[in-house]
Amino acid sequence: MGISGSSSNDDDTTRSNQTGGDLPDARCHHYNMAHYALPVVAFEDPLFFMCVIASKQSKKFLSNLLDMVSRACKETEPVCDFTVDDFAVYPTRIGSYPCAIIEMPPSRAVPEAFFAAVILLTAPDDNLHSDAGDIKLRYITLEKGATLNGSLCTVLCEWTSDRTHRNYGDGPEAKLDAFAAAVKDLLERQV
Repeated sequence: MGISGSSSNDDDTTRSNQTGGDLPDARCHHYNMAHYALPVVAFEDPLFFMCVIASKQSKKFLSNLLDMVSRACKETEPVCDFTVDDFAVYPTRIGSYPCAIIEMPPSRAVPEAFFAAVILLTAPDDNLHSDAGDIKLRYITLEKGATLNGSLCTVLCEWTSDRTHRNYGDGPEAKLDAFAAAVKDLLERQV
């Protein structure tokens, strides 16, 4: 399953495996972007989130979120070691569902995310409007993990609207197409 569509990054190749070296602890900025800021905003207004993240305004939107995260992280991590240019956004479909896959800056520690997939659980012919309170959304991540013996791996996870973190076990290789296929498989198994 190939991913097509525009990217907010000029180089639309997968960059997640390119790291500056692993770290012992997750970075405040990286962790909070993937595990807090993005899912909270996505669940707050799914249709708005999908419209803006898949638009030409995605870089500005991500920049505003990163600024908010930077203010929250200023005590523990005064300087962020990545910029909004280190994100890439891939509007696509997972099965028939509208989806945006967000490629995060390179993951350097457990449980930083390589990718986040935001999926609107709506049929293409549904009559959606901005005040539709019944729009369902899934927020699935591919995170850096470690096995019991200390080897690095990936873990497929999900954040829910009530801030529950679900762990689905071993994930695919940290590549865009492999992640998209794993998300599709997860959705198909749970329908």
